[in-house]
Parts: sequence; C-alpha cells; structure tokens
Amino acid sequence: MFRAQLSVENARKALLGYLGVEHGPTHFPSVLLGKILSEKDALKRLDFSREQIELLLAIASKASALEAHGAMPRYGWETSERIIVPSEVYKKEVAENVLNLAVKTIDSIAKFFEQFSLPAEMKRILQQLKEVI
Repeated sequence: MFRAQLSVENARKALLGYLGVEHGPTHFPSVLLGKILSEKDALKRLDFSREQIELLLAIASKASALEAHGAMPRYGWETSERIIVPSEVYKKEVAENVLNLAVKTIDSIAKFFEQFSLPAEMKRILQQLKEVI
C-alpha cells in the first residue's frame, strides 16, 4: 500500500510539473493542486475546459484521501505504549479500498494527460500505464 500511495504522490507531482508549478519537497501535492483550482487567475492562464477542470478536481479529491495515510502503511503508528504495525490496521478490505482509490487516481491522471498533444515516448508510457491499470 505504501508503494501505491507513493506512486500516486509522484504522479501528482508530475502533473504539477506539467502545469508549471514549482514546489519544494512535499507529501501533499493535492494541496498545491487545490490552490491552482481555487485561483481564478491560475485557471485562466491554464485555459482548461470544464471537463479538464472537473478531472483535476477529481484527482485532487481522490489523492487527498490517499495523502491522509502518509507513511502509516509503511511504518505504522507510535503510541505511548507501543508501535501499532500496519498489518493491525490495514486488513484486506481496507487495503483493497486504498489500492482501488490509488488505481482510480492514476487512471484519472492518465486520462488528463491523454487530452494533450504529447511526444511519442510519453504516449507510449501512458499506454503502458493504462494496460497496467
């Protein structure tokens, strides 16, 4: 699950880079994406269609739910009495829900990129990603 969360985080950072957003180290790229979507001037500059904006909103929403997990799937939780290991919390159903959300988020990001004229190499990578999804 940690790798799924990290994959989505990196995909959103790529999306931010594509949008021209410079950012430092962050585990919460959805906050940055949300700021873009809430600023009229930024949206005008990007000149996105309603469908593209809706897709970006969906990406930010799905991804923020994943960001809430942070490093917990990898390291667990430290309490005053003990460390709660991830396997105590992330039972099969919870893990499946998190992974499903990660796949849907990556799929939305791929759909967003498909709307643009991309270099052949990027198109090939997107196609491979869609096949994995």
